[in-house]
Amino acid sequence: MLDVLGLEPDDERVYRALLGRPNSTAMLLSDLLVVSQADVDEALSRLVGWGLVIRSADEQLTAAPPAMALGALISQRRDGTGCGWLSRHW
Repeated sequence: MLDVLGLEPDDERVYRALLGRPNSTAMLLSDLLVVSQADVDEALSRLVGWGLVIRSADEQLTAAPPAMALGALISQRRDGTGCGWLSRHW
């Protein structure tokens, strides 16, 4: 569903998992989703960069509230300040 915003399937799975499990670690997400730690780390890197996930100093991860984070991502993509994907497809 979030692929229209340019998220990969692993990105969406990690984001959705974090919505229900704030303050998780990458290792916990890897175990929970049965996905390699490397794939989770890559997804988290993208999600943090897009502002969808917040990483604390002690490596705890929390999903940003969807209404705020996804709204900001839509605006970035529409205005061309993100990857530009949305402006080419909407």
